[in-house]
Amino acid sequence: MQDFRNLKDFETLLATRLTCYQTFHEMKRINYILPLFFLFSCCKNGLAQPDYNLRFEFVTANGSDYIVDIIMSYTSVGGLGSSNLVFSYNGSDIASPVLVSHNLNGNYSAPTITSPGANLASLNIELNVDNNGIPIAVFPIETNLARVRFTILDPNGFSNLQWNAAHPVHVVFLDNNNDILDANNLAPLNSSPLPLELLYFKANAGDMAIELAWQSVNETNFLGYEMQRSEDGRHFTKIGWHPGFGGDWEQSYSHLDEDVLPGIKYYYRLRQIDHNEHYNFSPIVGAELPADGSRLLISPNPNEGFFTVLLPDIYEEETQLRLLDMDGRTVWEAILETTIFEIKNTEKLASGAYILQVFNGQKRWVEKVVVK
Repeated sequence: MQDFRNLKDFETLLATRLTCYQTFHEMKRINYILPLFFLFSCCKNGLAQPDYNLRFEFVTANGSDYIVDIIMSYTSVGGLGSSNLVFSYNGSDIASPVLVSHNLNGNYSAPTITSPGANLASLNIELNVDNNGIPIAVFPIETNLARVRFTILDPNGFSNLQWNAAHPVHVVFLDNNNDILDANNLAPLNSSPLPLELLYFKANAGDMAIELAWQSVNETNFLGYEMQRSEDGRHFTKIGWHPGFGGDWEQSYSHLDEDVLPGIKYYYRLRQIDHNEHYNFSPIVGAELPADGSRLLISPNPNEGFFTVLLPDIYEEETQLRLLDMDGRTVWEAILETTIFEIKNTEKLASGAYILQVFNGQKRWVEKVVVK
């Protein structure tokens, strides 16, 4: 036990102990309060309304039109209410924004593009049914809202698209049409419209190859052409590259595709790329080498699933027949050694279009069959 020499020492010690006791209990009280505070904060954040992101995505430019998509995302789950999305653009190089298409459902009035000022445009969205707006994807997933087309004034100019969230007209509502959302990230787009104009693009079938020929004008800031080929008109692969000659006068090009087989329809397109890595696609063209001998004769066609196939002259001992649906799945196949073959609907073919392929050595024939 401590020895107190006088009353003053005892009072001093007592005061010190009391202060420590109060401090200890105050810290205990704080330790209880802080978890409650953080719990409240977490719950509040969990219920917080989202912020929004906006950006432009370059689609194409063909010398006269400059087209972009308006892309939106949220920082958390939510729907889009009535909103005005205001943006500015370089009126010296592009002009007259118009709405091409949109992805807003029937709960909205038809969106519009208006001009709240010089070189300004506003995408106006009106939700008619509260709490029934389209759900906006949570970043990094995004929602494509609309497509906008501008008229190109200067093919060598720049778009300089900027979101103008400070404009008094600009507002984004949650789909309760009551809560105004804050901007999280507003991404600009300052690209140069692809100036090139394609005058024509053709595919001509010869005896052993298919020749691609095209002519263009105004290849300012232009990099070149990627040639692409497809057998179904949908899925394309690269088959070659040709650098652009440059200049604002007419240029002529050609490419010979020798990696082709008779009896197959091939589809082609050009991917036209500038030095800023912007690109657009040409129209799709097609060509087919004549098959060796004659074409497949299918009778009747259309049919009820019973038809006869008269094959061209056979030069190899084994010939393979394969019937595909339009998704490329094999629904029937056979090996034969005759030039006439009867196909009966033993596989219960559904009504629709099919592709009949015949392989004989290096030769190949393709015909379309329609089952009623």
